[in-house]
Amino acid sequence: MNNRVDLEKIGYLTRTDKLDHGYLGIYQKHFERFKNTDCNILELGVHTGASILAWKIYFNNAYVVGMDIEDKTGFFNNLWGEKSFFLGDQSSANDLEKVINEVKNKTGRSFDIIIDDGSHFQYDMMTSLGLLYPYLNDGGVYIVEDMCTAEDLKNGSKW
Repeated sequence: MNNRVDLEKIGYLTRTDKLDHGYLGIYQKHFERFKNTDCNILELGVHTGASILAWKIYFNNAYVVGMDIEDKTGFFNNLWGEKSFFLGDQSSANDLEKVINEVKNKTGRSFDIIIDDGSHFQYDMMTSLGLLYPYLNDGGVYIVEDMCTAEDLKNGSKW
């Protein structure tokens, strides 16, 4: 069984919307090399938490954390018994610095994978990219999902 099938099966199991959007096949090519490493993963925007669960299953030795503006602290931190969720705004330097510091203090390293599935607003995404990119390890992967403008949202388009 190849790893792509594994990631897609995990997508079905966890019911992550990343499967519906067709991202898992793309991610497979970029994430496979991290599968059995002590990598650090940050996802901005965790929605139901399904993708965080998928990453925790797929990456055997990873430290996976998520950040969202909606509080999911109890679910995430109780489920894994470690700090896995941060309440915060992706456009806030202070909120992002808390995540950066926590991960560096726990693992001694920065991020190997950063997935921005947060607000989907270009300004927020540019802010996060500018603040987080210096904390992406050499050879790391930074993904921006689903981009839209405020005007597009007002007109009924998601992204």
